[in-house]
Amino acid sequence: LYARELPGGVLAAASRGPVRWVDTSADDSPDFGAGRSGPVVPGPMVTVASVLRDGLEIRLVRVDAPVPEAHRSVRAVRLGGWPVAAGIRPGTRTGPDTQVGPDTQADPGLPGPFAEARTETLRSCLRGLRGFHHGGITTERDAGPLGAWTAIPWLVTYGDVPFGEVLAAAVVLDRGGPYGADPSLAVHREPDGGHRAVLIWADGLRTEVGLPAPRRRDGH
Repeated sequence: LYARELPGGVLAAASRGPVRWVDTSADDSPDFGAGRSGPVVPGPMVTVASVLRDGLEIRLVRVDAPVPEAHRSVRAVRLGGWPVAAGIRPGTRTGPDTQVGPDTQADPGLPGPFAEARTETLRSCLRGLRGFHHGGITTERDAGPLGAWTAIPWLVTYGDVPFGEVLAAAVVLDRGGPYGADPSLAVHREPDGGHRAVLIWADGLRTEVGLPAPRRRDGH
């Protein structure tokens, strides 16, 4: 949809594409990254915008109604962060409002929803800003070429997500250290059905980005 540089060293880009659900229950072949095969069910369109500044990404997601519209909502939206890999199992943390697994340390001093995976050299983190309710970390062994263990933080919505609802999260991949402040976020609906997101960064810089209106049934 667009890719542009905004004032203050902010980079923004947005794209849109259809969801396709694949039933892989009958395919037990090895999955080397291309995915398993099976019957395909068309799903809704998803519009995503990313706003980046100084190593911090604010990711905005909107689920648009399918064509033809069969439902008024989707059951859940799950957003994944950057994977980190190492020779030993990565460490993980979650905030107080997130789903905690048997190998995950819950930190009551962190905001929720929150999910973090870290190795000796990298830290991957997600912080929910709008619409997400729970989070966790998926950890796999021998899932990639960069290390014996791979960990991926994720956030997920709770209950149905209405079409046209804008979700948002802070996405970080860094070397560790104290977290900086996330920008404040306000989302406004435009007359044409699109949305305008307004971010106020910690130093007061104001950034506005758009999520263009969903396509009409004629494809425009």
